[in-house]
Amino acid sequence: MSLGYLVGTAEITAALGVIATLGYLAYQISQTNRIAKSTVASDLMQKYNEFLAVVLANSEISKLASKLTDFGVCARARRRSR
Repeated sequence: MSLGYLVGTAEITAALGVIATLGYLAYQISQTNRIAKSTVASDLMQKYNEFLAVVLANSEISKLASKLTDFGVCARARRRSR
């Protein structure tokens, strides 16, 4: 075995290591993005549930929310019928 052969083998091994590392890093980034999206969706649902709890706890706010929701439905129906 010559020195050139050993250097070439070391360079190929190093290149394969870099490729494997980049593949693993891409996988980790993908998983991190999934976790972040899931966390945001969960937080959004929690805030919405808290909002609904406040609305349902107060009858006046519930009536107002109902009117606003009904108005939104009616406005969309009017836009569709044009």
